Amino acid sequence: MAPTGGDMQDPFAGKTFSIVESPANMKGNAKPVFNESTSDAAAMMYGSPLDRQMSMPKAGTSAIALSAKQAENLPPELVAEIKKKEVNVNK
Repeated sequence: MAPTGGDMQDPFAGKTFSIVESPANMKGNAKPVFNESTSDAAAMMYGSPLDRQMSMPKAGTSAIALSAKQAENLPPELVAEIKKKEVNVNK
């Protein structure tokens, strides 16, 4: 039987709640994980995030360049699939 208005109870009656403060990273005042010298050293070794992103191959191209000898040894089915997708194989 469905409860009627008189049968309803407040599930939160008599309970207290505490509001927890939001973490710093959600308020916009988070501190960097690494100090400046560590970040500078990483940028010198690996490049900036933009440098790393720009080093990725363009979409639709192969990430691995094959030599002419490697390309000759590919199975015929794979060669047909590569030609079908128009992926450039470097010679």
